[in-house]
Amino acid sequence: RDVSLRIPKGRITVFTGVSGSGKSSVVFDTIAVESQRQLNETFTSFLRNRLPKYERPHVESVEDLSVAIVIDQKPLGGNVRSTVGTATDIWSVLRVLFSRYGTPSAGGATAYSFNDPAGMCPECDGVGRTVQLDLDRAIDWSKSLNEGALLLPGLSVGSWEWNLYGGSGRFDNDLPLAEYGEEERRLLLYGSGFTVRLDLRTGSADMKFEGVVTRFERLYLKRDTASLSEKRREAAARFTVERVCGSCGGARLNAAALATRIHGLSPADYGRMEVAELVGVLERIDDPVGGPIAAAARERLERLVGIGLGYLSLDRETTTLSGGEGQRLKMVRHLGSSLTGLTFVFDEPSVGLHPRDVGRLGDLLVRLRDKGNTVLVVEHDPDVMAVADHVVDMGPRAGADGGHIVFEGPFERLRETDTLTGRSLRRRTPVKGAVRSPTGQLPVHGADLHNLKGLDVSFPAGVLTAVTGVAGSGKSTLVSRVFTAAYPDAVVIDQSAITASSPFDPRLVHRRAGHHPQGVRPGERGGRGAVQLQLRRGVRGLLGPWRDLDGPGVHGSGHRDLPGVRGPPVPRRRAEAPGRRPVDRGRPGDDGGAGGRTVRGPRTAAEAAHARRGRAHLPHARAAAQHALGR
Repeated sequence: RDVSLRIPKGRITVFTGVSGSGKSSVVFDTIAVESQRQLNETFTSFLRNRLPKYERPHVESVEDLSVAIVIDQKPLGGNVRSTVGTATDIWSVLRVLFSRYGTPSAGGATAYSFNDPAGMCPECDGVGRTVQLDLDRAIDWSKSLNEGALLLPGLSVGSWEWNLYGGSGRFDNDLPLAEYGEEERRLLLYGSGFTVRLDLRTGSADMKFEGVVTRFERLYLKRDTASLSEKRREAAARFTVERVCGSCGGARLNAAALATRIHGLSPADYGRMEVAELVGVLERIDDPVGGPIAAAARERLERLVGIGLGYLSLDRETTTLSGGEGQRLKMVRHLGSSLTGLTFVFDEPSVGLHPRDVGRLGDLLVRLRDKGNTVLVVEHDPDVMAVADHVVDMGPRAGADGGHIVFEGPFERLRETDTLTGRSLRRRTPVKGAVRSPTGQLPVHGADLHNLKGLDVSFPAGVLTAVTGVAGSGKSTLVSRVFTAAYPDAVVIDQSAITASSPFDPRLVHRRAGHHPQGVRPGERGGRGAVQLQLRRGVRGLLGPWRDLDGPGVHGSGHRDLPGVRGPPVPRRRAEAPGRRPVDRGRPGDDGGAGGRTVRGPRTAAEAAHARRGRAHLPHARAAAQHALGR
C-alpha cells in the first residue's frame, strides 16, 4: 500500500505483524529480490542466463542497497552424500588433519573423502548403506517353479523371462525350492556361464543365463532406473531392503582410511560423535603439526554449539534436518566469512527452537551485526524482537486489510502501542484449568531409533498432546518416525513445501486435502449458470485453470514464456491474466461477476458476492475458506 520506509544500515531490524500483513513482501519480495536482481545484472550475459531470474519489484526506488544474503528455512537439499560435515566444510578440515597427523596415513586428504574414489568404500560407493534383494520377499520357498515360486516382476509362470529358469533344463520345475540342494540353489540365484535357448515371438534365440539375484541387481540396482516404467520401479521396490553396508559398517570409507587413528580414534569415530563432544576431543591435540588444523576445526564446531546444534553429528545427512536446523547451519557458514557490509535476511529463525536456544540465536544475530552487516529479520518471537535495534510492525491486519506500516521504532515502544502486535505482547495467556479425558491410549514400545533408548510411551487418544524438549532431544524421531511407523493410518501434517506446478492455488490444494472434488464449490468458478453450461458441454472443469482449454500459451499460470526473451515469465495482458480462455474469463456469474474476478479477490469479498446470490453452496465455500485460513 505505497509503503515508504528507511531501514538503518549496520543495525538489526525486525519486521513484525500478523501472518499475511506484508512482512515478506517488503523484506523478501522487494529488498532481497531487488538486491539479487541488480547483483545478477553485473554478470555477463552467459552467466545471467544460468542464474535465477528475478522480476523487478513493484517499487519506485530502493536506494543504498547492499548485497543481500537470504537465509530461509528451505531444506539444505543435497542427497545421501551430503552430511553436516560436508555442508559446513568441517569434514574437509578433518580430512587434512587425518592425512597429516593420523597414523598410519592412507595418503592425501582425498583418501578420507567418501565422495572420492580414493576414499570411498568400494562396496557401498561411499553411501554407507546398500540396497539388496530380500530373498524371502522375492521367492516363495514353499512352491516350485511351476507353481510360481519366483515373485519378482516379469517372472510369472510361462513368460519368456521365467523360461530362462524353467526352460533351462537345470532345475526340477515341480520340486519346492526349499528342497533344492546347495549347488542347485546357488545356480538358481547366482549362476552364469551358459546359455538357454528360448522360443520368442520373433523366433528362437540363445540367451545368457543369469541367476535370479544377479539379474535383478543388473536390472534394478546397478543402473539408472529412470528408463523403466513407473509400474516396474514400484514393483521392484517391494522386493528390496536397505541395510548398513557390511564392509564399512556405515562409515562410508574404505579400509585404509578407517585404519588411521588419532589418539585411538578413527575418522568414523569423529563422524559419529556429537559436535559438543568432538570439540573436547580436538582440544587435546596440541602437536605442532596437528594442533593448528585441530584448532581450525574446533573453531567451526564451536559455532555449531553456540547456535544450539551441538547435539548433531558430522555424519548426519542433511536431508534428515528440519527447516530450522538447516537455517542455523546456513548461519554458521556466514559467521565464518570475513565479508562485511552485507545484508542478511532471515525468515523466522526462531521456528523450532527451544526457549533455551532463542537467546543463543539473538547472540548470533548481534555477532553478524557487529561485523559490519545489516540484519533484517521477519519474526514473531518476542525474545528475538527484543534484540532488535529497530522494529517495523506491518498491518493493521492480514491480506487486503494489511500492507501498511503501523509502527516504527524500538521494541520497548512497540509493547505500548495499540497495534495487534503491541496488544499481543502485553497479553498473558493463563494456564488451562480444565482438560479433557482421553478416550483411549496409543502405546509405543521399545523405541530405539537415533537417540531414543528403548523408550516406552503411551499417547492418550481423543485429546491434544504436546511433545516438548530441547532441540535434538528426540521429539521428531518419536512422533514423526516411530509413532507414524507404529500407526501408519495417522495423518501427518508437516512443514514441507506443497509440491505442485505453477497453476496450483489454494483451491486445488484444498481439493487435495479431501474437500469438494473440484476444489471449492462450483459457484466459486463463475456461478451456477457457468457450471450448468459446462455440464451441458460435457467438459468437466471447463472453468478450472488446470485443463487443456486454458489460456493460449499460458497453461493455466496467468503467465507465458516468450522465446528468446531473457527474464521471468511475462504476465498476459490484463484482460487475459487469470489463466483462462477469453470465453471462460468473460462468462458471468449470477451477479455479473466473472469467475476470474471471484477467485482473485480476497476471501471476504468472494463470500460477500456469493451471499448476494443466496446460493445453497455458500456454506460449503465459506467453511472451506475459513478452514484454510484457520478461522
